Amino acid sequence: MERFNRVMAEVLQVPEIRQRLESFGSEFGPPMGPAEVDAFYAEERRVWIPLVREATR
Repeated sequence: MERFNRVMAEVLQVPEIRQRLESFGSEFGPPMGPAEVDAFYAEERRVWIPLVREATR
């Protein structure tokens, strides 16, 4: 996971790639480490899973 995180941080420094992702609506904050990514997705799941379940009843 550390290698993936490092490579992604490098890739996102390439202006052409970053601009292309931004054209799709991507937003970039400061780089996150593996623990921060895990916490981010845990919070996203906590918020969105109940909403999706309710919407699909």
